[in-house]
Amino acid sequence: MSKDDKNLNPNQKQAIAALVSQKNIKTAALSIGVSPRTLQRWLTDPLFIDNLKQAENKLIDAGVHQLLLLQNKAIRTLEQLLDSKSDWVRRQAAIGILTHLVRLRELYKIEEQLDELEEIINGS
Repeated sequence: MSKDDKNLNPNQKQAIAALVSQKNIKTAALSIGVSPRTLQRWLTDPLFIDNLKQAENKLIDAGVHQLLLLQNKAIRTLEQLLDSKSDWVRRQAAIGILTHLVRLRELYKIEEQLDELEEIINGS
């Protein structure tokens, strides 16, 4: 939760936890004992939405961390596939590697452009 979560009531705090763990608004609402309509109303409150986004971002960050822990194993697997006896498997592994390299390069370029724009906006 954010530093602003102190402005949420206990049910709203529970609602945020339920929203990030349940499959839909109805089950989230029922799991904490409020009506779906109440939860829908809270979803129009900017403070509630901000806290929900922060909770979702924490989950995404945790997922990214888990993926980072698996990257070496994934790379070793691709390396092994590049040595497969099957032409199709080798080709698919090579295409996958090259596709991800191109995407990574594109992301780096976008990040550089964003950094340049931030410098312009901030007058640096």
